[in-house]
Amino acid sequence: MQKISQERINNIKKHFLDNLIISGVMEATGKIRGAVQRVTEMLKIPATGNKGGSPKALTERDQKYIVQAVAIKSKENAVEATHGLEKGLGKSVSVYTVRRVLGRAGLVSFVKPKKPLITIKHKKDRLQWAYNHISWTSDDWRRVV
Repeated sequence: MQKISQERINNIKKHFLDNLIISGVMEATGKIRGAVQRVTEMLKIPATGNKGGSPKALTERDQKYIVQAVAIKSKENAVEATHGLEKGLGKSVSVYTVRRVLGRAGLVSFVKPKKPLITIKHKKDRLQWAYNHISWTSDDWRRVV
């Protein structure tokens, strides 16, 4: 493995700073992929360029719209937020996409726990307890807590 001169290293670095991807740097400098990758690892240059995959369905603006719609309660859930996005911005995305956006924003769905209603007996017991403790002072309460 040949050592790369400092001049070539600086040349490769300059092309990376011009926001070229590895293939563009290879063309501009005439170096092979391995040499360019070694220089990027040596200089700790972060990878840039297209990482593959399909383009994002929602822009940052769309994501903010969804989060705000659910956070201020104009939309109750991901399904309503999806319909609002279709009507408001004309974008058609799946409910799962909206759920992922909401999850990344820290808004997760859950079923509200059901609690039993207070019965007449419970009401009477509570009222009796309150009457029994109505004359307690702050010192009495401090001893409890």
